[in-house]
Amino acid sequence: MENKWQKYLMWIGMLCIALVQQVSAVPKPTITYLGIENGLSNNAVNCIFQDHKGFMWFGTYDGLNRYDGTGFKIFRNKFSDSNSLVNNWIFAINEDANNNVWIGTRQGLCFYNTVSDKFYSAYYTPSGGGQRKNIVSVIRDIKRDRDGNMLVATEDLGLFFFKKGAATAIQVPVIQGTRAETAFLAQKIEIDDNNNTWLFISNKGLCRFDSRSKQIKVVNETILSAGCMEADSEYLWVGAGDGLYKYHIPTNTYTGHYNQTAGELTHARLTSLFMDSNKKLWVATNGGGINILNTITGKMDYLLPGTDNHSITSESVYAVYEDKNARIWIGTLRGGINIIDPQKDRFQTIAHPLNLPCIIHRTIATSHDFHGQEPVQIAVKLG
Repeated sequence: MENKWQKYLMWIGMLCIALVQQVSAVPKPTITYLGIENGLSNNAVNCIFQDHKGFMWFGTYDGLNRYDGTGFKIFRNKFSDSNSLVNNWIFAINEDANNNVWIGTRQGLCFYNTVSDKFYSAYYTPSGGGQRKNIVSVIRDIKRDRDGNMLVATEDLGLFFFKKGAATAIQVPVIQGTRAETAFLAQKIEIDDNNNTWLFISNKGLCRFDSRSKQIKVVNETILSAGCMEADSEYLWVGAGDGLYKYHIPTNTYTGHYNQTAGELTHARLTSLFMDSNKKLWVATNGGGINILNTITGKMDYLLPGTDNHSITSESVYAVYEDKNARIWIGTLRGGINIIDPQKDRFQTIAHPLNLPCIIHRTIATSHDFHGQEPVQIAVKLG
C-alpha cells in the first residue's frame, strides 16, 4: 500500500514539475484586434503615430483615424472644403514642434491644427527659385529631426525641408558631380542617433542630407533602392527588394544580409522596419507576417497570421509602432489593427489540467515580460 502511494506521489510530483516548466516558458503575447467593426474607417492600415497628448493616429486607404482608447474619430476629404483632409489615402503621419499633425497622402501634404480642427495645405519654394507651389506629390515619408525641422520625402518632387516653425519648405537637390537634380523619388527618411538625416533615392542609393548646404549627397550605391530603413546606433537597417541589410555607418559598408530562408526571413518583400525599446527589430513583410530580430543575440522570432489570439490577422503588415506605454501597434492589409499590450500579458493564470487532489494549489501564477525576459516569480501554494 505504501509503495502504491509512493508511486502516486511520484506521478503527481512529475506532473507538477511539468506544469511548472510549462508556466516558466515565456508564452506568446496576446494580440487584440481593432477594425471596421470597432469604428476604424478601413482595414488597410498604412501608418501609425502617437501624438503628444497620447492619441493614436492611423492612416488607411480610406481616411485618417484618431483613436482615444475607446473610439475613433474619422477625418476624410470633403468636396469643396479646402480645410478638410487633402486626400483619403494616407501614407505618413508625424507631428511638428507646435503640435500640428502632418499627414502625407496620395495627393500631397497637409497639416492638422488641433485647436482650429482644420487642415491646411503645404507649400514649397522650388530649388531654382520662383513662386511657391502647393505640394501635390505622393508623400512617401515624414520625419522630424532633433532641432524640430521637418523633412518630407515625395514620389516625384524629391525631398522637402521645413525649418522649425516654417510653413513653406525648400526643395532640396541631390548632387552628383556637377549635376543637381530635384525631380527624384525619395523613398524613405531616417534620422540617426547623431541627428544625421539619411534617405534612399530610387536608382541612386543611400544618401545623406547636409543640413548646412541644404543639399543631398549620394553615399553608397551598393543597393540602389529600398522601401524601409531604421537607425540603430552606428548602423542602419535597410529593407531592399531581396531582404534585410545591415549598413555600418563609420565604414560605409553593408556588413550583413538576411534573406528569405529557414531561420531568417519568412518573406523577402519588406514593407517597414521598427526598432523597439528592447533593441528588437520588427521586420514587417508583405506576405510573411512579422519577423522579430533580436539585434543583440541575433535570434529571430515570428508573428504569423492565424485564428487564435496569439496570431496576427493578416500575412501582410504595413506598419509597426511602439507607444509611450510599450504597447505595440501593428497596421495590416485587410486585417485592421493588432495590439500587443505587455501589461495585459504580465500575469498569466493556468488552471490545473486534471481534477485531482494535488499537493499544489489549483492555479499557478507567473509574472513575465513578453519581450523575452525570464519569469520574475512563480508562486506555488502547498496544501
